[in-house]
Amino acid sequence: MGCLMWEAVTLGGTPYADVRSDELATRIYRGRRLQQPQYVGDELYQVMLNCWQNDADERPTFQELEQVLQNICNDDVSPHLLFSFYSSFQYEPYSPNLEFKD
Repeated sequence: MGCLMWEAVTLGGTPYADVRSDELATRIYRGRRLQQPQYVGDELYQVMLNCWQNDADERPTFQELEQVLQNICNDDVSPHLLFSFYSSFQYEPYSPNLEFKD
C-alpha cells in the first residue's frame, strides 16, 4: 500500500527505478525504502513508512489507513502535497522498461 501511495503522490513515478529487479527484494528486506519526495509532507510520508514495516502486524490496517488519510485530508493547518509551492518542481522519473509486462 505504501508503494501505491508513493506512485500516486509522484503522479506515476517508477518506484525503485535505480535498483535492478534481481536485487529489489533483498534491498527492501534490508530496509531500503522509497525516498520522501520533496513535495510530500512528513505526516503523509510517515503513513507510507508505516505501510512498509517488515512485520505485517506492525502495518496499519485498511480501516486505520482510511481514518488517518481522512484526517490528513481534513487537516487545513499544514499542507501535505506541495506541488505549487516552489518553481523547481520535477516529476519523479518514469521508466517504462521497468514496468511489469504480461
